[in-house]
Amino acid sequence: MAAINLRDLRTRGLLIKLQGREYLTHPALLSIAAENGLKSLRTQIHSWDPETRQAVVVCTAEGERGTYTGIGDACPDNVGRQLAGATLRMAETRAINRALRCFLHIGLCSREELPDIRGEAQPEPAPEPAAEPEAAAVMDEIIEEAQQKLATKQQLGMLHAIARELDEGQGRERTSEALHAHLRGVAADAYGVESTLDMTSTQASELIERLTITLDGMRERV
Repeated sequence: MAAINLRDLRTRGLLIKLQGREYLTHPALLSIAAENGLKSLRTQIHSWDPETRQAVVVCTAEGERGTYTGIGDACPDNVGRQLAGATLRMAETRAINRALRCFLHIGLCSREELPDIRGEAQPEPAPEPAAEPEAAAVMDEIIEEAQQKLATKQQLGMLHAIARELDEGQGRERTSEALHAHLRGVAADAYGVESTLDMTSTQASELIERLTITLDGMRERV
């Protein structure tokens, strides 16, 4: 099938802008996927802790473009305050978005995957007037604070689980210490950090997505 044309998505108003960067949205991804042969979406709760409200959900998207899996995580630390009581649903939304982005071969991040970004953004088919300096400064502060939040224990556990499955698929056996050292090297190369513990929540989500895409490719070759 033909590649997704981002210029066409802009023309149709399916992209939004936050601080000069373009993002997709959950409704837009569902619409685009339906137009491109999506047949089914299946979600499954991977883990859920009612006390800490930490959730990890896996979604599988299947259709004419193939079958792809996405993982979504959410906890009170990486969602907005108004969504702190809906982390399980947010984890499912993020999992669906990632699965659909893999299905559509779109690298552009979605709005719902951003951690703790408050306020609603609207599609921008035409340039909008510049925000008031005070409001823009507040949004800059919110985004900067969200991007600096450290990865959660759940995200780090998911990274280890995916890396372990990749090792098993490649016939490689590593001790937990060796696997941790491997992930530390991956994080250092990708983000210049000394340890996976130093990654932000956003960086951990990106790395989870990258490893998931690699895992999907390995499964398809089996």
